[in-house]
Amino acid sequence: MRRNRQEEVQKWKKALEEKKAILIVDDDSAMLTMLREGLSWHGYLCKAASDGERALDLLRAHGFALLITDVIMPGMNGLELTAQAKLVRPDVHIIVMTAFSEDDLHSKAVAAGASDFIKKPFTLSDLMGRIKRLI
Repeated sequence: MRRNRQEEVQKWKKALEEKKAILIVDDDSAMLTMLREGLSWHGYLCKAASDGERALDLLRAHGFALLITDVIMPGMNGLELTAQAKLVRPDVHIIVMTAFSEDDLHSKAVAAGASDFIKKPFTLSDLMGRIKRLI
């Protein structure tokens, strides 16, 4: 058990050094699975959370090069998470994603600290382009 923990810590250290650690936050389990599998296939080490509080706990514990969050979630929404994440880890890049088309949502996301914004539905290729620009 101890060896597995040490291996996990080493994996995370390497992923952080290479800017390959990504935290994905969405209350839609299918979206979490799709993003985690797709990004893992591209060589990223991913952790997932279904709400903002869990995401902040993971961010404090592990650190990440990138956080990808949905906007509409129960409890803390993605904009609130973005602002809180920047307080916890000012250097983390954040991509906000949403299916809603509120006119000023992009500017609200940027004001909260987001590095980029993507509308659902999107392709993995679209997301990868944004990720590569940021990290």
